Amino acid sequence: MTPHRRPVWPWLIAAPALGLLVVVLGIVLLLAGAAQQCDSPPTTNSTIDLAVPGTLGGVAGTGLTRAQVDGVRNDSPYAGRRVTPGEYLATSYGPPWGGIQGAGLATSGGLRIGGGAPRWYQVAVDPQLISHGTLVYLWPNPFSWTGPFLAADTGGAIRGRRIDFYDWRGRLAQYAWGHRHTAVSEWPRADEPDEAGLACERANAAAGDKPALALPGARGRVTVAPLANAPGRPLLPELLELLERVAGIAGRDIVLTTGTNHGERTSSGRISDHVLGLAGDFGSVANQFPLGGGFGTRLAAAGLRAAGVSESEAWRLAQAGGGHDVCFDGWRVQVIWRTGDHFDHVHIGLRRGCGFGGVRTFQI
Repeated sequence: MTPHRRPVWPWLIAAPALGLLVVVLGIVLLLAGAAQQCDSPPTTNSTIDLAVPGTLGGVAGTGLTRAQVDGVRNDSPYAGRRVTPGEYLATSYGPPWGGIQGAGLATSGGLRIGGGAPRWYQVAVDPQLISHGTLVYLWPNPFSWTGPFLAADTGGAIRGRRIDFYDWRGRLAQYAWGHRHTAVSEWPRADEPDEAGLACERANAAAGDKPALALPGARGRVTVAPLANAPGRPLLPELLELLERVAGIAGRDIVLTTGTNHGERTSSGRISDHVLGLAGDFGSVANQFPLGGGFGTRLAAAGLRAAGVSESEAWRLAQAGGGHDVCFDGWRVQVIWRTGDHFDHVHIGLRRGCGFGGVRTFQI
């Protein structure tokens, strides 16, 4: 008697279907994992990661405090906003080996050296081409530093397209640099996108992820970093309420790195919103975004969105860069990003009382 055999054809149909299901599930899991890595939020505890290659802390990683930068901008006889881009011949110098008034007392822009060798990213320039107080990007440079240098000194031989890098590391480092050409720009050096970033972009595109902002009613958490505020000068509740809405719209907790611990005057000479407790800066290191892009652009767009600007217009303005003033509910809301020295941080400030319509845009 021939034993009964089960038909084979159901398995012939089921096997490809199961294989297809496994492939689909694998793609979904990969996309989910990539999206999670792309969107992972920064830590918001009291420990802030400062391990950015070459950073010296301070303003834009230069090692200089806001008061020092503002001092050069306000007090140097060569202060201004002129930056002449292009190729320059670059040397290097540093105290106490000559330069900086011989014995190393102070720069001509007013930075006190006092015979020491402080760690700063600053350069001597011809003020006819580059004004003191400007933050300029130079590549290559002796430090392989992709951030800005403060123009804060002059020199007898620094005329025309000549630049002198201040180098605190000593004679050997200066001799090693020698005489080289460097390119001066007002903008950060454009690095090639890394493979991880490209993978995230491809994964988000495949998943249909759009850079949508949350609704204006959403709220998030704002962490104030240590030393962000001057002693006895806290941020005002009106600003903190706005910033919680900005964090909610951006979809991420944010870290405020500079509050009232800021110079009294802006680069234009006006009283800063910071000293009134009505402005905050959000640094790229603490909030984990690259110079001039990434989450910085999203945060700037969220700030404009919180002030009543439409989502499409908020994105356009944030990506274009600049300072943007919006009159919203009796307050002037100000967002500054991708202009002047605001490539490494987003500024969001308030000022009571306004009576204009639309968005007023300016450049620093």
